[in-house]
Formats: sequence, C-alpha cells, structure tokens
Amino acid sequence: MTSADLQERLSEVLGGKYQILCRLGGGGMSQVYLARHRFHGGYVAIKVLAEHLAQDPSIVSRFQREARMTASLGNHPNIVPVFDIGEGNGLYFLVMQFIPGEDLAHYLKRQGRLTLAQAANTVAQVTEALACAEAKRIVHRDLKPANMLLDENGRIKLLDFGISRIADISDGLTRPGESMGTPYYMSPEQIRGETCDIRSDLYSLGVVFFELLTGKRPFDMESTVGIQMAHLNTAPPSLLSYDPELPAQCDALVQKLMAKLPEDRYQNTAELLSILIAYGASPNAGELRPEVEDRLDDIIARADTLTLDLPTTPSATPIPTSVSLGAAPEQTRSLSREATIAAVEATPAFTAVSPAPEPVATPSGSKLGLVIGIAAVALLAIAGSVIWLMRSKETKTTAQQTTASIASPSSEPAPVFSDAHGRMVLVSAGAFQFNASPEAAAQTVSLPAFYIDETEVSGLSSKQRVL
Repeated sequence: MTSADLQERLSEVLGGKYQILCRLGGGGMSQVYLARHRFHGGYVAIKVLAEHLAQDPSIVSRFQREARMTASLGNHPNIVPVFDIGEGNGLYFLVMQFIPGEDLAHYLKRQGRLTLAQAANTVAQVTEALACAEAKRIVHRDLKPANMLLDENGRIKLLDFGISRIADISDGLTRPGESMGTPYYMSPEQIRGETCDIRSDLYSLGVVFFELLTGKRPFDMESTVGIQMAHLNTAPPSLLSYDPELPAQCDALVQKLMAKLPEDRYQNTAELLSILIAYGASPNAGELRPEVEDRLDDIIARADTLTLDLPTTPSATPIPTSVSLGAAPEQTRSLSREATIAAVEATPAFTAVSPAPEPVATPSGSKLGLVIGIAAVALLAIAGSVIWLMRSKETKTTAQQTTASIASPSSEPAPVFSDAHGRMVLVSAGAFQFNASPEAAAQTVSLPAFYIDETEVSGLSSKQRVL
C-alpha cells in the first residue's frame, strides 16, 4: 500500500474529527501524520501501525498496551503524551501531541556533538522523565537520540515508551522472550533476554551521554552480533580518549552508567540526578533549539487560516473502537502553533468522569408533615394579623362583636367563631416548637391565641384571626 493510499484510508476513519494535513515520517513499523482537530484547531501527530504488522494480533495487542502505558505518563513535561488510541478500516493508530521540533539524532547529524553543559542538561531532562516512569515501574527499553525530541523551547521530550520494540520482532532481530531494543544502546541484560528494570534504561542513557559528548557511539561495529557481543563483554572506551579536556568525573559517571552488571550502576534515577545537579547540571529546558522544516511551517500556516467546523452534536464523529485517553479541550477558533502546544500540554490524560450527584436526604413522611404543620401555623398567624386589620376596616360590625367578646380580661374567647366567611376554631395562646429543618435544633416560639379555619384552605387565603 502506498503512503497516499494509507493516508486516504486514515482520512476515512478520522475525517469527522481530524483533518489529515501531511505525512511527517515513518519506517518499517509505522507511519506518522500531522493532523488538525476540526473543532478546536489543535494539531496532533497520528502514528499508524504498519499494515503488515497489523495482521499479527500479538503485535497489535502490544501496540495498544504500550500506548496505554505511555498515556499514563502523559502529564510529565519531558514525555510526549498520548491522547487517543483506536482502530478502523483495518488500521491501528494512536493520537499524540504534535511538537514542532527535531529529534536528537537529526540534531547531532546537523550540529555535531554537544558541549558538556548541553549534554549534561539533556541527560538530566531525560533522567527526570525516567523518574516518572520509574515511579510507575515502567521501563522504556529503547532509549536513543531518535526517541528524544527537542522542542522549540529547548525541552527534551521522550517518545515511544516501548512501542518501537515491536519493530525488533517484525524484523526478525528478536523473538518473544528474547532481547528487544536498538542494538547500539541495549544493556547486557536486554541482549540476554532477561528481565529489565530502571537500571537497564540507565545503561542506555550512559550510551546516549557518551554519544552526545563525543559524537560517536561506544560500540559501532558493522554487524548486530558484533555490537551485542561488545555490550556483553567489552568495557566501554574512556571519554578522555576522545576528548582529554573532559573532566575525569564525567568519564567516571559514564563508566558507572555503562557497567556490565546492574548492581554496579546507579541504582535509581534519584541517585543519578543528584550527582548531575551536584556537578552543575540542570533538568530545566536548555539552550538547544531545533530546526523545523520550512515545508512544515508552510503547511501549518495555511492550516491556521482554515475555518473551524462547529460540531452538530455534543460529541464529534467518534473514532471507531477508540479508547479516549484525554482529548484536548474544545475551542471555536484556530489556535497558533504556540497556543496549541500550551493548550495540549495543559490537557489531562483521562478524561475525568463526573461523579453521580449525591442523593438528597428527604425527611420521612411523619417528620415532613410535622415540619410543614408548624411552619404553616407560624405563617398563618403572621398573615392573620394583616388580614385582621384589613377586615376590621371593611366589616366594622364583626370587628366590634369580636372586640366585645374579649373586652374582659377574665373572659375566654369563644371556642368557635363564625362570620360571613365560614366557621373558625380557636387555637389557645402558648409556646410552640418550630424546626427550620429536620437537622436543626427545635426553637420555641410564643404565639397569641388565634382562630384558624375549620376546613383546609390553600395559600394565604386563610381567614384566621389573631386575638
């Protein structure tokens, strides 16, 4: 299948959500495309598993497993996050953050070896990323300059946590249960097919450090077997044999990283990072700057002028059998490349699921009735005062009769009172307990005697009278 055919099939799968802009690169394992989100305008890189590998269920399973593993590290500033994985049209793919930049392998070919300060800063940044993986017991297994991306701010970002190991299986270099990795940077235990931990990654980092400082790999034989045998049996050359002006402490550090036995190396990332910082290295973004292709700049500039689509439903056309790992926030305008990077870097990896609202506690039927009854009595008493004053003006005779009946302090009001509006019964004056809510403490309220309708009424139309 040609690259054009693959891009067309990918567009059919993702076209409702992403616009495929161009091919970024690729090899025997995968092809990578630049795409733009149709609704918020952010840019992503989409890695598609090669079709011949997609026929092998074990490779597909590994591809998806490694993508999920990388997604769990996506919040670290030195790791390229994965947003989505999915499949469709016979294609298996993952959606990553797009970072305009250059990998260190290309940078070294273009610029040559680094200064000691630049190399130490690069290694310190990679160590920070490995510390994040170490905390989750994840081993990269394929550290090399090609998997270290330099962004426009001088920050190193690690790619492909274990994903590119699949290429070794497909190329026949290894078989399941045997060694996986790139031979130039593999630890002895990787070559022997043994279980690897963070110390294996530190060995590979020692090889990278050597290359950054000298522009050469420590073992650079013509055959894969020769390279592997050297990693197993030959001590690495001294840095001082390439550059006598390098500090002896730096050579000792690299030699310790590349010790044949894991127990002779630094035992964790914290130990290595503390030494690097003690020697003056910084894990912050450094002074190196990538070279970005003019072609890519032109493609992005043209894409920035395109009108964004507005989703017609709450969710855009879904990726078939896609597993969402934390999509970038929706926006309704085109973002510049810098703003896109900032927005994507701030995105979480899983999409948080809002918890169901807690059920509201409801009083039982008896308590609810008591609360309503007491509240109604208080409200009716207050309203009755107003109604009484109004009616005393309108119905003078009735008011006089009522006044006469209570003129004597020793006399008791009639237990039943009737007027043109109907019969009312007397509620004697006294103290009443009132609860504002079932949880609140009861309050005592003193009310004067008042009449209330003998039959139920609604709202404030009650004809009660306060005495």
